[in-house]
Amino acid sequence: MFTEYFQCVNPQNNRGICIPYQSCPYIVNILKFYSQNNEAMSFARRSICGVDQRTQQNYVCCVQTTQLKPQPQAQDRNFVTHEKKYFQQQQQQQQIGNTNQIQYQRQTITNGGQQIQQQSQSSATLLPKCGLTLDNRIFGGTKSSINEFGWLALLRYTRPGLSSPIYKCAGSLINSKYILTAAHCVHPRLLQNSRLIGVRLGEWNLLTDEDCETINGKRICAPESIDVPIEETIVHENYNPQSLSQWNDIALLRLSTKVQFNDFIKPICLQQDRNLKITDILGQSLVVAGFGATEFSSSSTTKQHVSIIVQPSEKCDQIFRKEGRRLTDTQICAGGVKNEDSCRGDSGGPVMKLVNINQELSWVLYGIVSYGAQPCGEANVPGVYTKVDQYIEWISSKLRP
Repeated sequence: MFTEYFQCVNPQNNRGICIPYQSCPYIVNILKFYSQNNEAMSFARRSICGVDQRTQQNYVCCVQTTQLKPQPQAQDRNFVTHEKKYFQQQQQQQQIGNTNQIQYQRQTITNGGQQIQQQSQSSATLLPKCGLTLDNRIFGGTKSSINEFGWLALLRYTRPGLSSPIYKCAGSLINSKYILTAAHCVHPRLLQNSRLIGVRLGEWNLLTDEDCETINGKRICAPESIDVPIEETIVHENYNPQSLSQWNDIALLRLSTKVQFNDFIKPICLQQDRNLKITDILGQSLVVAGFGATEFSSSSTTKQHVSIIVQPSEKCDQIFRKEGRRLTDTQICAGGVKNEDSCRGDSGGPVMKLVNINQELSWVLYGIVSYGAQPCGEANVPGVYTKVDQYIEWISSKLRP
């Protein structure tokens, strides 16, 4: 269920508000009078910005000043790729319509795993097509669907006396070889008697070997999650593990083998606008995902997500200054609603937003979970997140094929 409306960008790159489609006169007008016009209907479909999980009602990015002028004889020049993809998806759904279960091919990744297509030496090309899921537009609630946020990685640790690995932090897959996470999750001085051994990708339910969920009447089963060893840990050079302020709380994990992408394991996009200011996203919603602590238990067995509102940096600075912490422009202050915040289990995990990229809605990584209130989810106490766009050059300089 939607608990709030949030800002969005429509297919014409105009800012709007994500609201029920019946509440947007312009979209209603398209559906009523231009249902036979391909360009107009394409615009309406690409305006979808969310789906209420409870009612399955579509939400659209509504811009009151938008004035699309459909040309009945015009070809869909700018929308060919999207239209082709849309109808391919429709055909695929029809083809599986007579089956009770969608079963995806299982895969296993080991140290000697087969590598996928070679990438260019340029760091720019080391960032692949990203931020997409089977349904980019599922919002509301706290439990994530099986096919959401395929870039979420669980960091695996061993500890003396324990027979199986533990999961204490998260990260984000940014290409087939690298996970972006928080430095405090991987710095040797902070691991104490734990040892980081790898990451798990494609996980949805920690209690089941096979993850399945019924979506729109179809039973979807994901491949078995994969555990990938870590080849190298790269902590930001200016990160100080003894600092309470946690500046430069960012790190990269290079995996020992390239990951094969599928519908449940795929990379997230990085924020490329390095001139983005906090004031540009102030008051907007960002989404945090992970297996973190909830109000009912110390951690969740299924993938969760929550929306948080970006707050003025001064608010966090004022609250955490009492603890000896100070914020810089490389950090984001967000959240503060009781029981709706990121928690310890989400450390290093993604803070993201749906963005219209080349006429396609894609998830973009805006932040990394750094620190917050203890206990987590305290009312009026926001969390602090590393601002990813401030580190794009650092990230690019560390990537290699």
